Amino acid sequence: MDFLRCLESKHVRLVDRAWQRAIGELVFAEARPVHDLVTFKEFVEKYETIERVRTWVRPLEDLLRETRFRRARQRVLQYGVIVHALIDTLDPHHRTTRQRPAYPNKLTRRAKRDLIGRVFGIYLTRVRQTEKYTGIST
Repeated sequence: MDFLRCLESKHVRLVDRAWQRAIGELVFAEARPVHDLVTFKEFVEKYETIERVRTWVRPLEDLLRETRFRRARQRVLQYGVIVHALIDTLDPHHRTTRQRPAYPNKLTRRAKRDLIGRVFGIYLTRVRQTEKYTGIST
């Protein structure tokens, strides 16, 4: 729950919470068992054929287009650090996911401070090895 609270928090989330949840719900299959996901192909078909799906995804698309600017790029990178920590926490032995290297060299000093102070200092206090994600030992 700590990770969900963090990812939905005002200073961390990439799009408004309602859009974030709507986009998340698009990846779940409707006519299948509860926790089954749609395939990439199914998602793309929905996106290409249903205007409402494109409307829900548009704010995220707009943000990703803005990553040519440093501030937007840093927000996306910070979000990626949190998802990386989530995967490492839920699958510490990497049985279902591959272990991936962190990218602290891509983060600005400000982004690292935000991660250390806000993300790992307030929301994700149980995450160990924050140095892996930030390059800074605490």
